[in-house]
Amino acid sequence: LDRVVCSVRDCFPGGSTFGYPVFAVNGSNTNLCFKRRETGAKTKVYIDSIESMVDRIRHLEKQLQRKLKGLDFPFQVAYEDLTDFEYTDEESVWDASLNAWTKMFST
Repeated sequence: LDRVVCSVRDCFPGGSTFGYPVFAVNGSNTNLCFKRRETGAKTKVYIDSIESMVDRIRHLEKQLQRKLKGLDFPFQVAYEDLTDFEYTDEESVWDASLNAWTKMFST
């Protein structure tokens, strides 16, 4: 989702398929594209078609799965295990995330 939204906000090729960038403050169109990063302007994305966006995300996921399939990983660590600590202050969640990070960097 982040990749699709950034492609629209930065006006990358294909991004306009899903929608167009707008100023966050008033919803008006903007053509700042990548320069928004330099100006600090807050932008959002107006999504034209949720269906086309979901199709694109599924396509990107399949591409990634094909690329990863050829690699030989000695272990798997879920993204959620690595980042769960950011959403709570529970010690057990912190410990689980720490263990996931330790596992990832120890091999």
